[in-house]
Amino acid sequence: MLGVSFQSASRLFKILGSGFLLVGVFLYITTDFGLSESLPILADNLSLLALLAVLPWMNSVVAAGRFDKLMQHLLKGNVKDLGQLYQRSTTAMMSLTAFLNVSSATIDQDVLVDNLKPFRKNLLTNLL
Repeated sequence: MLGVSFQSASRLFKILGSGFLLVGVFLYITTDFGLSESLPILADNLSLLALLAVLPWMNSVVAAGRFDKLMQHLLKGNVKDLGQLYQRSTTAMMSLTAFLNVSSATIDQDVLVDNLKPFRKNLLTNLL
């Protein structure tokens, strides 16, 4: 993915991506971690990595569906004062946030399962 996306990325993302990659490689080399020890750590964060991998395609879906044009039309139409613009922009941001919350539901579930593991036995014991 890095090889495919790096060429078409903007200059800012090329600089940031290269910086993060260099720091990651440096930290990997200076620690005692081997590849077999690194994979379980990545597996714990797999749902987050999957969400981050899908985010660029979400932008293309927005562009293909012309949601950006609809949002622009919604914000520009019949705006008489800043209060009305604020209300419309807040509504637009809340609707976009709902889409992000749906896509992050699997991450929330993974975090909850991990955090609730110690409580399951205590909870079942108290209920009985």
